[in-house]
Amino acid sequence: FYAGLTAVAAFFLARSIAGFAAGLVAGLLTLTSGPLFISAAAGFDDAGFACFSFICLGLLHRSVSARSTSLLIYSGIAAGFAILEKPTGAILGPIAGVAVLLGSPADRAFVLRWLIAWMPPYLLGLGAYSARSLVASGNPAPQMGPLEWIWKTGGFEALIAVFPTTPT
Repeated sequence: FYAGLTAVAAFFLARSIAGFAAGLVAGLLTLTSGPLFISAAAGFDDAGFACFSFICLGLLHRSVSARSTSLLIYSGIAAGFAILEKPTGAILGPIAGVAVLLGSPADRAFVLRWLIAWMPPYLLGLGAYSARSLVASGNPAPQMGPLEWIWKTGGFEALIAVFPTTPT
């Protein structure tokens, strides 16, 4: 599911930036990505992160182009879900800020709408991730990497049975 949805999001993002042919190439390359397909089939957070990040960036691009507040809200929601998939989703905040400032440097009203419409769902996702980390590890910062989690849950043998080498 995530692989297909990511391909659709990649198609729309590339099409809005560089035209139909670029969208088609981006969608097909994403759809035929072996690592994405394997991650999605196995239920890894990488697939959800890629999906929500592409959706976030695609909606952000459209919202800046169309000056649409509703698309900003949806983009912020996708960013919040990306953070819940992986803490590296927090990078979407600075990326979105730069995109909005470069895309509308003279439109202060739109920058203000971005702060009001995009940031709350993004910050809600960040807060939810921090709360989850606080409950899981006693610290609101991301603490547990994949290998640490596997060691703590005693599932290391199962990992070796599935993967020929340890993931990075």
